[in-house]
Amino acid sequence: MHSNIENSNEWIENAISKRYIKHFEYERFYNLQDVGSGSYGKICLANWKNFNESFVLKTFYDLNNITLNEIVREIKFRFKVGTNNENIIKFYGITKCDSKNFMLVMEYADSGTLQNYLKENFERLTWNEKFDLAFQLAYAVSCLHDEEIIHGDLHSGNILVHQNTLKLADLGLKKRIEEASNFQSFGTIPYIDPKSFARKKNEQNQIQIYSLNQKSDVYSVGVLMWEISSGRLPFGSKEQYDISLVNEILKGRRESPVPDTPKEFIKIYIDCWDIEPDNRPNINQVISGIINIQNEISNDDVNMNEFPDENNIKVNEISKDDDSIMNEISNDEDIEMNEIFNNSDIIMNEISNDDDVEMNEISNDGDVEMTDVNYDMDDDEFAIVDTIIDILSKVKENDEKQEILKYLNNRKITIQKIHNFILSNQTHSNSIVLLGKFNYLGIEMEVNEQKAYELYQKAAELGNVSGMNDLAHCYENGIGVSENKQKAFELYQEAAIKGSASGKNNLGYCYDNGIGTSIDKKKAFQLYEEAKIIGHSIAHFNVGLCYEEGNGVDKDHNMAFKLYQELTEEKFPDGIERLGYCYQNGIGVSIDYRRAFELYKEAETLGSISGKTMLATCYYKGIGTRVNKKKALKLYEEAANSGYSVAQYDLACIYDRGEGVSQDRKKAFELFKKSAESEYPDAMCYLAHYYQSGIETNVNNEEAFKLYQKAAELGNLVAQYKLACIYDSGEGVSQDCKKAFELFKKSAESECSEAMCCLAYYYQSGIETDVDKEKAFKLYQKAAELGNLEARNNLATMYEKESRNH
Repeated sequence: MHSNIENSNEWIENAISKRYIKHFEYERFYNLQDVGSGSYGKICLANWKNFNESFVLKTFYDLNNITLNEIVREIKFRFKVGTNNENIIKFYGITKCDSKNFMLVMEYADSGTLQNYLKENFERLTWNEKFDLAFQLAYAVSCLHDEEIIHGDLHSGNILVHQNTLKLADLGLKKRIEEASNFQSFGTIPYIDPKSFARKKNEQNQIQIYSLNQKSDVYSVGVLMWEISSGRLPFGSKEQYDISLVNEILKGRRESPVPDTPKEFIKIYIDCWDIEPDNRPNINQVISGIINIQNEISNDDVNMNEFPDENNIKVNEISKDDDSIMNEISNDEDIEMNEIFNNSDIIMNEISNDDDVEMNEISNDGDVEMTDVNYDMDDDEFAIVDTIIDILSKVKENDEKQEILKYLNNRKITIQKIHNFILSNQTHSNSIVLLGKFNYLGIEMEVNEQKAYELYQKAAELGNVSGMNDLAHCYENGIGVSENKQKAFELYQEAAIKGSASGKNNLGYCYDNGIGTSIDKKKAFQLYEEAKIIGHSIAHFNVGLCYEEGNGVDKDHNMAFKLYQELTEEKFPDGIERLGYCYQNGIGVSIDYRRAFELYKEAETLGSISGKTMLATCYYKGIGTRVNKKKALKLYEEAANSGYSVAQYDLACIYDRGEGVSQDRKKAFELFKKSAESEYPDAMCYLAHYYQSGIETNVNNEEAFKLYQKAAELGNLVAQYKLACIYDSGEGVSQDCKKAFELFKKSAESECSEAMCCLAYYYQSGIETDVDKEKAFKLYQKAAELGNLEARNNLATMYEKESRNH
């Protein structure tokens, strides 16, 4: 027994020493107030140093081996679930009031327990708000079940509410301590799976104890949903919770629905408290049911003026979102915001359930705040620069600035110090490249693309492959120099020959898209594969896309899914986003909208702009979550402001149609234009339509033609069809039915019903081809099957003529 205590103590001390868990000095807490107690300890409210916000200190009456072991297990569970879940009370760290007595430092919930919250606020709660509470509860439980964790103690006295957000107080800690201590209580009888009350004997006449499971938690959720709908404790007051109530529940007694409760909501919680676990839904089915109810009554009116101006938010500012725990921080140099609260973003690489857990290194992947600390760079300055350049070779351009800041911040190196070092070491080629990055990204200086180009050129001349890749990027995009695709191709090729994984990936991209060379999809796939083998994550992602789309290799959705899974395990944000896309669309796996939503959310948390955009789409359309257009539009705005062309296009479409916002075609035009400048073909097509129709601009058929032409070259089916129509009519260009025929044919092959209809007419009339009424008939038939009304009418006309001829 003594050794168990020592092992648990050692685990906690080890976690503190390695800074996996924050240690708070007890003496710095003040205004301690006892606010509650339970069977195993008490709760104190306290302030920390000069912070205005309150913390909760959870103390224990007896820190024996049972309690310590369960504390350790609770902490491990929290790392598995993720310490930044808004529906679970945050664990900030540990303090000790003496050498042995551990206390948990927890988040404070301003509205107390759910039981108390309902008592004080029920009369003002709308059904929307009740549904939202139920959704939050089910979502929190689903996060546990995803990690194979059973709570086993869900009741309204163990669930807290803070700022109208529901939060689990613990992950079953209280229940496990009570069970291990043989403590019995009738206080939560209505919420407990009735199967656990029944005691059966096996063939050896031994009593079999029912093990609580995920369906036991679902039972509890059902009871809590009823409580949320009624505002009352189940079965009256706690004084009535006794053995007779146990027997009645076993015989089928349940609470009756309260008047005016939507029948769909009633069905969910009645299914949850079915006596047979196999008949109960799983927690994800509960979530889907609640989402369906919410979406039916969702209010689509959103005021975009409510959103903050995202343009002024800097990469290195402290987040002011709902997860922020502090409004003001002390300037005391002994304590940093990063030291206390970034533990909320900790990601454990691997945590086992054994007591002899081996903890791996932890990285903070949250938003970066550069701390101004005194740090003397030692002899490994060059190694630091080399490491940064290596990191940058494996991330996308949009992520480069944040990756630099994050790396420096984690090592407490100020930007000024690293900047001074690379300035004074311009004979070191990686220092030259990094200074180029500082100029290009505007780190410690104004953006200077010309200077960046010159520095990349200098590094490339010294044989530095990173310099070659960056110089090629400048030529490819006209950054600090005139655009020269051929020169870009040659530089990428040179870097690839020298063994650069980035060079191989970039060269593959050139072959994939015809940049400075002819398109060669097989060559592109081969180069992506070579770069993937030597550890390039972006190339790994591109190989997945090739298998998904059949690009240079036979289409294989199972292989694509496997590759995205591998990237997800490596925490590569865009790989996580694409795995979500697979779950959303059934690519290599069964459709699972909830899983897709969770993956998009994870990708967005790790900094994926595409993940943020897909998450916005989920909120906008109710994919795997309830419709929340306000949140969706905020995410679209953030992604669009970062320069992501897809988000700019999606947001433009919303303004164009006036869906959830006031129609604003002027803003739509500006966004389509920005997206089109990044060569996003869908945006080019929409912008061409604006020019063609004179929407928020003068009619400009020439500009429309150019945009359709460019989008068509990039494979956009609508653009190919529109361009064909222009050649067919001769509007703004010389009529060219031959070109129109080829474009209609190309677009029809990709199942564009409008193009099929036009191509059928060409075959029917013998325009630029022999008359072929059989082909025309088949094309009309196919287009009609796709819902094209014109094709249906033409098909009917052909039937009528055919019948008259007979």
